[in-house]
Amino acid sequence: MSETTESGFDVKENYTRLEDWFNRNSKLVYIVLGSLAGIVLLYVGYKKLYAEPRRNKAYAEMRFAENYFGKYISDASHRDSLNLALNGDRVHKGFLQIIDKYGGTDAGNLAQAYAGIIYLYQGKFKDAADHLEKFEGNDPFVAPEVTGDIGDAYAELNNFDKALEYYKKAAYQSDNDQTAPLYLKRAGMLCEKLKKYDEARKYYEEIKNKYPKTQDGSTIDKYLSRLDVLQHGS
Repeated sequence: MSETTESGFDVKENYTRLEDWFNRNSKLVYIVLGSLAGIVLLYVGYKKLYAEPRRNKAYAEMRFAENYFGKYISDASHRDSLNLALNGDRVHKGFLQIIDKYGGTDAGNLAQAYAGIIYLYQGKFKDAADHLEKFEGNDPFVAPEVTGDIGDAYAELNNFDKALEYYKKAAYQSDNDQTAPLYLKRAGMLCEKLKKYDEARKYYEEIKNKYPKTQDGSTIDKYLSRLDVLQHGS
C-alpha cells in the first residue's frame, strides 16, 4: 500500500518515479555536476592565478604615478609632476597607461579618477569629465568627491544644468559632515547664479539645520542673508 499524506501526495510512488528518472538520466546528472565543479575550479583558478596577481601588479606599477601626483599636491609649483603622473616617464607608467593596460582592475578604475582630477587641475575640463564619469566606487568620502569634481568640470564648461545635477548627487551620495555640506553649498551657489532662489534656499537651510557645526554650516547665515537681498532687496 502506498504512503499518502493528508493532501493526497503519494510519497512512495513519487520517490520511485524520482529513482527511476535518476537511473535513466544518471549519466546526464554526473555530466552536469562535473561541469559545475569545473566552472567553480576555473573561477577559483582565474581569481588566484590571474585576476589577483594582475591587480597586485597594476597597483605596484601605479605607485610611481601616485608619487608624482602626491608631489604636486604637496607643492603646486611642481606642475611637471602632473604630466609625469598622467603620461609616465621613460621608465614608469602614468595613469593613462594604467587605464589602457589594467582597465578591468580596481587600479585601472582608480586611475580613471586620478586622470580626471589631473585634467581638472590642468583646465582640460572635457577630458576631466570623461575620465571622472568612468570611475565606479562607493566609498563614502571618495565617491562624492569624484562626483562633485564632475560637477566642477561641467560648471567650468558652462553646462550649469549638468553641473547642478552632479552637485546634488554628490551632496546626497553620502551623509557625512565633509562632503554633504560642501556640495549642498555648491548646489546652492549655482542655483543663485541660475536665479533659482527658492532651490538655493532649500540647500542653504539644509546645511544650517543638518550640519551647523561644520565649516560650511558656520558661515551659511551670510549666504542666506545674501539670498534675502537677491530675492527681496535690501
